[in-house]
Amino acid sequence: MYLRLFRGGFGILFLVLFSSPAFAADKDKGAEKMANDILMREVSIIGSKYKVKDIAGSAAFLDVQEIREHSVDDVNRILRRVPGVNLREEDGNGLFPNISLRGVDSARSSKVTIMEDGVLMAPAPYSAPSAYYMPTTGRMSGIEVLKGSSQVKYGPHTTGGAINFLSTAIPTTEKIYSKATFGTYNEIRNHTYFGNTQQLDGGKLGYLIEYYTRSNTGFKDLDVNPASMRGEADTGFAKQEPMVKLFWEPKSALYQRWEAKFGYTNLDANETYLGLSTADFRADPYRRYAASRFDEIESIQLRTSLRHFLEIDADTNLVTTLYGNTFDRNWQKLGSIDSGDTDEDLAVAAKRAIFQGTAAGTLNFRNNNRTYYMYGIQSTLNHKHKSGDIEHNIEVGLRLHYDQVRRMQWDEDFTQDANGNITAVTVGAYGSQANRTQKTTAVSVNASDAMKFGKFTFTPGVRVETINQKYCDTAANCEKDVMQGKTTFSVIVGGASLKYDVYEAGGQDFDLFGGIHRGFSPSGPRSRLKSGLKEETSIGFELGARYKDAPKALATEAVFFLTRI
Repeated sequence: MYLRLFRGGFGILFLVLFSSPAFAADKDKGAEKMANDILMREVSIIGSKYKVKDIAGSAAFLDVQEIREHSVDDVNRILRRVPGVNLREEDGNGLFPNISLRGVDSARSSKVTIMEDGVLMAPAPYSAPSAYYMPTTGRMSGIEVLKGSSQVKYGPHTTGGAINFLSTAIPTTEKIYSKATFGTYNEIRNHTYFGNTQQLDGGKLGYLIEYYTRSNTGFKDLDVNPASMRGEADTGFAKQEPMVKLFWEPKSALYQRWEAKFGYTNLDANETYLGLSTADFRADPYRRYAASRFDEIESIQLRTSLRHFLEIDADTNLVTTLYGNTFDRNWQKLGSIDSGDTDEDLAVAAKRAIFQGTAAGTLNFRNNNRTYYMYGIQSTLNHKHKSGDIEHNIEVGLRLHYDQVRRMQWDEDFTQDANGNITAVTVGAYGSQANRTQKTTAVSVNASDAMKFGKFTFTPGVRVETINQKYCDTAANCEKDVMQGKTTFSVIVGGASLKYDVYEAGGQDFDLFGGIHRGFSPSGPRSRLKSGLKEETSIGFELGARYKDAPKALATEAVFFLTRI
């Protein structure tokens, strides 16, 4: 079946910022470099692999060479190179990663703050953060991982850390890129983009048009599947991702830059939750029972953002981002046979024959259909000044965020004869198996000051979140948008870090760093209001040393950490 869940888009996005004259529109190369640094600070959380040394904590930057030259598309494969990152494989293609940073719960990466270009990317980061959508590694220009010291700026999940995916940047000169690869299981990948930056009478215009696709027929072997069984023989997936980026730098008294981004992801994957009996797994771990032939997830994600960069003066800048994402998905998957218990039935030969398509029975399917909405506005003010011998780098951020998940599920029962053929289908009512809505509105404020004196950099910071949650879980209330429970609460997290530059000369750099932070991870509205599940809080300690010898291409890092939840 094809996804019919997608609802067209968003209202008009607008942002108005006022500015006053500060310096002339014609800038030298130094001013232009400063503007580019502003852009990178907002889009990224590290900036480049050369700036890892500036982080007073454990961090990693994986650049485009490590991604594109090795044709890596599975995020598990590339993040496996980063110490402190724990991964649990699920589908073998990296579609639904389970990522843990420093021991936090790895389930669907729900305890890690996932971003793309500095914008939250989980389907509903507060209400339902489980990563049924994850930015595609193959189209990225870099991946940044920040562990332990992310508790101030990047939330809402701050115990383990944050992962930021950097999409393809708009080229400064005309560029055309295309790479296609082919592999086993009919694997096909293509990454193509072209773009340019042009100087016009009124300012500078840049654009990027990108398309990424990947598909295969899967590495698992589905049991014999005659045409009358109404299933797909392959166990693979297909994904398409177009993206458009635009920027405009007007000739104005203040340097400013407007950047718009529009991305779309369509995924159709024949994935299942059904496993095998122990004996069958030992005989062939790549086998899939015939009963899973209807299992399929179809999803559509639309992401948009409008970002404005404003350089108020040489020491002060303001970056504001308006963003909005929608995510629709339906995962149709086998729940049981004859309304029984799958684990118990797999252990019984007679029941197992129904899974294998060699005995009569009823296949019970659940359509796990959900729609997610997320939108908000975030702004960061950065100011540098010197007070005596202390250089201050003050950063204040504000984010207003809303997200929602609507669950409308239903069942389908397939009657199977002794030859595995489907003889009848019974379809339940739309929304009859969990008609729920969860909503969250969050206001977060963060502030930090990186104070550099001599070889020391001391960075205290604080983050305050005020969260309003609502839910309903009956059809009568949810259809009328009547909430059954509401709550508002606030949390304060933060801490401080200290970095000491022991030595830096001739391409060699040796740093010592340490910190203590309070972390936080909110529970979902329904879990909190109906089940009494409170937010998760933690205290994290970190002590480490980092050494780099650029001429010898040597870099090493040793970190001791302790997280108490």
